[in-house]
Amino acid sequence: MKAHLVGTLAAIGSLAGCGITEPKDLRPLSFAIREQTVSDTAPVVPMPIELVVRTEAQVPCLKYVLRPSVGFGTDGVAVNLNQTDLPQDTCIPSTGPFEFRYPIGFGAVTTDNPFFLTFERAGLVDRYLVIVSESAIDIAPLRSLFTHPNATHVPRP
Repeated sequence: MKAHLVGTLAAIGSLAGCGITEPKDLRPLSFAIREQTVSDTAPVVPMPIELVVRTEAQVPCLKYVLRPSVGFGTDGVAVNLNQTDLPQDTCIPSTGPFEFRYPIGFGAVTTDNPFFLTFERAGLVDRYLVIVSESAIDIAPLRSLFTHPNATHVPRP
């Protein structure tokens, strides 16, 4: 799937602990696709659905910056997680796990239209089949090396 880049978010990742020098820490990430909390100031999207990605572990130090890029194609949503390591002697105190949210309720994401959700990081690719219906969001893992959904079936209000 060739995705067109529509947005880039930058966040500080808190995946690696102080003293760990492994340049590509691929600890698991969890994610959820759920109803987006819509405020009066939020832009209107055809379907108020958001992707939430979060690290599972909280560690004492930030050791790198994690920059997720989200792209949309005709049959899916692609998330590319780029990592930039901080200098080895850097130990910025962590205030919690890394988390980012991104609205995905447009493009391939329509009611009863299956689409693929892919995550790419350090050359690895995880892939899921997602179906959003009027009553639920269903996620079927096709390949899961470093990510996993918090739930594979999420009822919609």
